[in-house]
Amino acid sequence: MISRRDIEHLAQLHSDEGILSVYIKSDPRLGYARRQPEAKFKGAHSLAARTADAKSLAVLEREKAPVLDFLRSWEQPGRGLAIFSSQPAGIWQVYELDVLIPTYVTVDNSPQTSILARVIDEYPRMAVVLLDGGDARIYLSEQ
Repeated sequence: MISRRDIEHLAQLHSDEGILSVYIKSDPRLGYARRQPEAKFKGAHSLAARTADAKSLAVLEREKAPVLDFLRSWEQPGRGLAIFSSQPAGIWQVYELDVLIPTYVTVDNSPQTSILARVIDEYPRMAVVLLDGGDARIYLSEQ
């Protein structure tokens, strides 16, 4: 899961060549749909490309192949994925998330971290452990 320290690290990254920020909603119940994350990325990428200026379009195209290569081999353990990529700046950060997030692709000189900040603020996790003699039960909750 993402931490505040991770977000602070991302916020310090900068590249004049542009950074691609990718968020992918992943439903582990659809594990049989192996190309689900790849298809979602392609759709969000196309949507971003339709409204991109020339510089952003160049970044979208430059970063598309490494993201697709990663998604083709990624196993879906969680409910979401965040990728930040800039080949010229040597940036490649991947965060697997335990919460549902919107599928979204954007380009800027810094990573787009507002979705990650909302994840931390809106989804506190809680665990309850019940002990009874030799038995134990663990319940996880997202509030």
